[in-house]
Amino acid sequence: MGCGDFPPGHQQVAAMFGDLVALDISTAALTATAEVVDGPIVRIYVSAVSMPIADYAVVAVFCAHGLYHIDISQLEAAVS
Repeated sequence: MGCGDFPPGHQQVAAMFGDLVALDISTAALTATAEVVDGPIVRIYVSAVSMPIADYAVVAVFCAHGLYHIDISQLEAAVS
């Protein structure tokens, strides 16, 4: 969630899992992530407050440096 430029630390976390689903509100960030990922990746252009992923559809969610970009009035929607 909020993949940004997908730095090496984030790549290490992603390597512990299978397929990667990258979510970001920036198409540039999604493109940058796709350029450094080896393996399957699903890119979804979306805000964290309206993610189109069903409950229990993913094994883990990794979000670093993302929640502080969300307006406080929408924060509950982003983490529920």
